[in-house]
Amino acid sequence: MNSSVLNQIDQTVRFTHHLRYIPGQIALCGFLALTLIGCGGPSDAPDIAETTGTVTFENGDPVQFASIGFQSKSLGVLSIGRTDAEGNYRMLYKKGKWGAPIGPNIVTISQSKDQEDNLGSAVPEQFAMAKTSDLTADVSPSGENNFDFVIPQE
Repeated sequence: MNSSVLNQIDQTVRFTHHLRYIPGQIALCGFLALTLIGCGGPSDAPDIAETTGTVTFENGDPVQFASIGFQSKSLGVLSIGRTDAEGNYRMLYKKGKWGAPIGPNIVTISQSKDQEDNLGSAVPEQFAMAKTSDLTADVSPSGENNFDFVIPQE
């Protein structure tokens, strides 16, 4: 064999020898990228603030065991809550993160048919959907966010 062919074979062997390191190098680059960027990527979570209040009917009776929602007008994200036997509620954005989105929110309040039958009073349907509810709350980044709502009785 001439030296040119041997030289070519030697270069091919060296090149293929280096190829075996490429999967490890790719994995290392991926690991470093995730470490620098963060596994979760950018946070899309809105700023929220602790939000509480009371829901009552016009006659002063509490709206018991109703679902309440705060939907951000600008972001569309939703926090949920539930009134207790006294009509008090506390909003929850997601598991372990209490509060509602900062800024203007559309508020919805609803009860299931079973609750209405058992409790004798019903929250009017208009308050159950964001499109028809005229209830609003402007959640502040600082200070007290206590919003009380008075619901007309059907």
